[in-house]
Amino acid sequence: AAASVIGLGFAIGIAAMNALIPALVEPPDLDEAIALNSASFTLARAVGPALAGVVVAALGSAFAFGANAFTFLPLIVVLAVIRPRAVVRNQGDRSVRAGLRYTRAQPTMPWLILATLVVGWAGDPVNTLAPAYAEMFGRSEAFVGFQVASFGAGSAISSLFVGRIRSRMGLVRTTKTGLVLLALGLLGYAAAPNEAVVLVALFIAGVGFLLGVTTTNSNLQRRLDEDMRGRVMALWSMAFLGSRPIAGLLDGAVADLTNPRIGVLTAVVPLLAGWWAMGRVERLDHAQDKPGPERPEH
Repeated sequence: AAASVIGLGFAIGIAAMNALIPALVEPPDLDEAIALNSASFTLARAVGPALAGVVVAALGSAFAFGANAFTFLPLIVVLAVIRPRAVVRNQGDRSVRAGLRYTRAQPTMPWLILATLVVGWAGDPVNTLAPAYAEMFGRSEAFVGFQVASFGAGSAISSLFVGRIRSRMGLVRTTKTGLVLLALGLLGYAAAPNEAVVLVALFIAGVGFLLGVTTTNSNLQRRLDEDMRGRVMALWSMAFLGSRPIAGLLDGAVADLTNPRIGVLTAVVPLLAGWWAMGRVERLDHAQDKPGPERPEH
């Protein structure tokens, strides 16, 4: 019951915080703000489990849950003092169904959500299979933390440059570059002959992951009407986070039936669908920008 309540709060909170970002920054700063948000999320995933392991070992699980509850206090204080800029919203149909109809009616949005699902799926092996890799190389549990930290470091460092990359390449091409780097990192992870290559491969995968998740988010945010932002970003969150339990089950099952390396490779295959989806976005954008035939004069 407690886990269900936590999951409900997480689902609502992540969607709301993603929808809040554009109201906190000016439009030219949106990409950098989303990159910092994504990097902090990835770093927290890297640092949080390591700190939790130390606290659980020293003081027990109950104390760890209690301490984690208090980490929300700074967020509550920030939410109480910030003043988002005012946005104009229509008072029409505010149902979830209206959000789904809106998303389906926009040619590029379903493809962007599919690409988001793919990025979330491909980022799963670093969490699900890191313990199996530590065992495969005969290393202790500390190597699990090193793997997750290397992935998080790649994401954090790339967040400092994503704005420049996006300004030179555009959002769609930056997403496709991220998908390629994520695929190369996972392929290196699957074929790694030693621990050093594992960490380098995960660093590259972390770079690709950050580029992919940031630019799909930015691309979607820039296309949204304000009154639909929360509902569409909830779909984005569902695609990004909701794919991971399924990916974890599949990666783990394949790793059990074969070996962890094959389990990692199962996460590479969906990236092809992500590349195809972003190609669709690129073609649809090009078609919209293409001038129509001139009308004859009467």
